[in-house]
Amino acid sequence: MARTFLTLSAAVVLASALLTNAAPAQKCRPTVCNTEACVAAAKEISSAIDSTADPCQDFYQYACGNWIKSNPIPAGRTRWGMFNLLNDRNNEIVKQTLEGQYATDPSVPKGEEEADRQNFAMVQKLYNSCMDEKAIEAQGLAPMQALLKKAQGTFPLSSSDSVKTMKAMASVHDDAVSALFSFYISSDDKSPTDNIITLGQGGLTLPSKEYYLEADVVETLVNTVATVLSTVLGGGDFKARAQAVVDFESKLAGLFVDEEVESDPIKSYNPFTLSSFSNLSKTLSWETYFKSRFPEDRFPGFVNNDMKLLVRVPSFFEKLPEVIKATSPAALQDYVLFRYVSGYRAYGAKPLRDLFAKLAEATGSSAAEPPRWNTCLPAVDGSLGEVLGRYFIVKAFPGNSKGEATTMVDYVTNAFVSSLPTTAWLDDVTRAKALEKAKAIVTKIGYADIVMQPKNLAEKYAAVKIGDVYFDNMLNYRQWSTQKDLSDILKKVDKMSFGMTPPTVNAYYNPSGNEIAFPAGILQRPFYNAGVPAYLNYGGIGAVIGHEITHGFDDAGRHYAGDGRLEEWWTNSTAVEFEDRAKCFIDQYAGYQITGPSGEKVNVNGVLTLGENLADNGGVAESLLAWRADKAAAGGDARNRALPGMEKFSPEQLFFLSFAQVWCNNVTPAAALSRVRTDPHAPPNFRVIGTVANSPEFSTAFQCKAGSPMNPANKCKVW
Repeated sequence: MARTFLTLSAAVVLASALLTNAAPAQKCRPTVCNTEACVAAAKEISSAIDSTADPCQDFYQYACGNWIKSNPIPAGRTRWGMFNLLNDRNNEIVKQTLEGQYATDPSVPKGEEEADRQNFAMVQKLYNSCMDEKAIEAQGLAPMQALLKKAQGTFPLSSSDSVKTMKAMASVHDDAVSALFSFYISSDDKSPTDNIITLGQGGLTLPSKEYYLEADVVETLVNTVATVLSTVLGGGDFKARAQAVVDFESKLAGLFVDEEVESDPIKSYNPFTLSSFSNLSKTLSWETYFKSRFPEDRFPGFVNNDMKLLVRVPSFFEKLPEVIKATSPAALQDYVLFRYVSGYRAYGAKPLRDLFAKLAEATGSSAAEPPRWNTCLPAVDGSLGEVLGRYFIVKAFPGNSKGEATTMVDYVTNAFVSSLPTTAWLDDVTRAKALEKAKAIVTKIGYADIVMQPKNLAEKYAAVKIGDVYFDNMLNYRQWSTQKDLSDILKKVDKMSFGMTPPTVNAYYNPSGNEIAFPAGILQRPFYNAGVPAYLNYGGIGAVIGHEITHGFDDAGRHYAGDGRLEEWWTNSTAVEFEDRAKCFIDQYAGYQITGPSGEKVNVNGVLTLGENLADNGGVAESLLAWRADKAAAGGDARNRALPGMEKFSPEQLFFLSFAQVWCNNVTPAAALSRVRTDPHAPPNFRVIGTVANSPEFSTAFQCKAGSPMNPANKCKVW
């Protein structure tokens, strides 16, 4: 949806009207940046502000109020914010590329032009197969029914025949269907250069275990299962069979631990051998499962009693055999078939997809679908994103972008490092280790090297068969990807891999690699724009950089050493200090409430969101320090000129506005409820309010009176 902008003259008037809480006027009129980028930035910032709000009462409303009013949620969405806007902008760039003709590019290495042309043809063919709705509708249920027939060939499932049941589950997981439990290959937290088989709780249809306690949602799930099974299997009344499936899922949900327990790196690091795990999860033939997934011809001698496993939630697997034993073979089989349909429905005909509409609505997702291209592009990016990424990079990530981003990362990292000597609650031993870890952080910017290497890409994806049938294309990709992941168990961890595709609007910290990564997709406006004053970029992408750095020292990241190894490097006394300070954040954010779909008030989970809240707060503090250091090094105001029409705003005020406005967001109550139950991030408004309320620099910039909502007497601080 297009954003609404104030005219430049209106921006001038608004800027003057908003300065009730502004910093004292500068003695000398600042020089103004009148470039096209600066004029656009001034309009964007001004148009988002709610001039009737007091920044010291509610800074989020002040920074985003008019944006929220002017940007309702589009059809087919449950939320709409700056991240969505940028994501759509990035998708539009890729869309124009895929809907056009292949164009030669000087960035292609000599001798790799033909490989690049073939790579383009592959992603374009996948995209076109998704966009061909007429063909998808003509195929109807046939592709799904063929897949279900294959699955039924592994039946029956029964607790009385564990060998056959676990062989069938291996086949289900080879088809990339989430059922019964989760399985994946990850780096070993205590030996971070090695890969390890990892098992976790999983297999639920609803977003979290809490939904299985809500009668109306459960009833919707029963009706959905019944309708889906009746449609794909044909004939009969499936209501009783659907109830049995949901009863099984409800029992499975009863085994789940809370999200914050499973994400705790200490509590969830539970190594087993195959032998000891089989003794824990008795009566299930785990040897059969693993020998089916790692066949002897491809993995000679790999599966043995001493094979190492990482089990995230041992209690889940200890009790799983009892739940299976208490469930009929028919119910287990219907459960597996429903999980197949649920997992692959997005690639099928619309009547099949529509069967899940009411369930989506009941759990906070959208019942309506976005424009088809906005479904197909994420599908291509989620599968062949490395291949697709090259064409995004060429158009949206100029050659100097990596260098400019690296400079900002260096400034923010140095700001964190320079703050450690004055962090009084750290003792000398822990401080030295923290400094060592911070200096060892690896930075990845833009994209993995392979993205710009057509021949290597062609070789990597040579076995992925892309034809004219969209359903078959996605099935082929998911089966290929699963087998590729399994093969990683015989390799060392790939330190060159990039965990997100180039167009992605996000960033991450990987504790086992002690690395921070920023895809090209987030290094765009409003997060980053080379043509605007530095204080805006530090408020945007700078705060994101600081956020990811701080993750290395949050409640989870602090348990990993500089080499990515899970180990306790904190002294006991300093660990206690950290926990005491972290408790302040837990209590602060647990006091915030969202309003659910029935008008109910639900508190934010202060424990679940702790890591992200620490990262938000630390990130902004570090980025502000970094901007000041950058400004001093740059020599005055050359890169920090005022915005046109906003000369009375101080650079610090605009820094905080830049930070806040990337979180401008609208969300449906149902989606807000779903996210507050499952998302480790606090709702966007509280990410802003919680952070600035803890910032003395914010209160100084906006001259907030002591005791005002944004300047409380008690502030939380760790980093």
